[in-house]
Amino acid sequence: MDIIEYDDSAHFLERAAPVLSRNEAFTGLIYGVADRVGRIAEMDPDEDPPFLATVEQDTRSACSPS
Repeated sequence: MDIIEYDDSAHFLERAAPVLSRNEAFTGLIYGVADRVGRIAEMDPDEDPPFLATVEQDTRSACSPS
């Protein structure tokens, strides 16, 4: 199992959106926060960036559509 970290929300959402959109009522907050982070022009340098990651196993992403 591999944890793939993303430096920006655009790449995270590119990979995770297919799974997140399957159950929007449950994952809407995650999707919304990741989307909002991508729209912020400048992050506060005193704040830690958000941790954005997906999990993959056997070259298949847990975020890949089945």
